[in-house]
Amino acid sequence: MPPPADATSIQAAFFARANLYTVPIHPELPIDEAQAESGRSFYRFALDGGRVLWAEKWLAERKPLATEVRLPAGLAAGAHFFALSPSGAATRELSLVDLRGYVDYLRVEVSADGHPLLGERVTRQRVLRHDYEYWDNGQLKRWRFQGADNQGEKLFDRSGKPLN
Repeated sequence: MPPPADATSIQAAFFARANLYTVPIHPELPIDEAQAESGRSFYRFALDGGRVLWAEKWLAERKPLATEVRLPAGLAAGAHFFALSPSGAATRELSLVDLRGYVDYLRVEVSADGHPLLGERVTRQRVLRHDYEYWDNGQLKRWRFQGADNQGEKLFDRSGKPLN
């Protein structure tokens, strides 16, 4: 789908819930990216004004680390994220934005005195993806969906009524 005339109007946003009984699905309970990362699940939407361009649901499996991880000295208090080597060792530190490209990473909470409090391996899986296209009159034209056990497409006429 081509970008809108003003591509800067598109925003990716995070939500705790979504109403899955509407087409397009609607986001509910906005959260920031740090809240999305720390939870067990979240929704990510691309919005252009009031229109939903796509929506995804992500689940996160979190496993506490059984062994101590070597971390760089002098880490500030708070959450830190690291890429993992094939052996599971921490490599380079990542930002929240960097994490968008990772489905497997290390998350470490550091105390105010610089000591790691909690380390966990996080594995994320996208379990739902919906893509939407619109007619020039704003009505829904096409809905593509992909879930864990189904996928498909529905087409709509210029008035927004389903064709198939």
